[in-house]
Amino acid sequence: MRPSIRGGIHSFFRQRGLKQVEAARLLGLSHPDVSRPLRGSFREYSMERLFRPLTALGRDVNIVIRECSERRGRVKVDA
Repeated sequence: MRPSIRGGIHSFFRQRGLKQVEAARLLGLSHPDVSRPLRGSFREYSMERLFRPLTALGRDVNIVIRECSERRGRVKVDA
């Protein structure tokens, strides 16, 4: 799930033509706090912490829990 969230953040930056330093300034974060998760370093980042840049940039984050038609459920992120 975290790599999908990372992909959503990265594609948003790319669509807007934002470099990591510009995005960090816009979000009020340090450059390393933007760079680390985009490089795939998630250990110190909770899901909520990964959602903050998305909501700060005007994106909604929806978590939906529902019945599934299969025996086991799955986790899916649409970015």
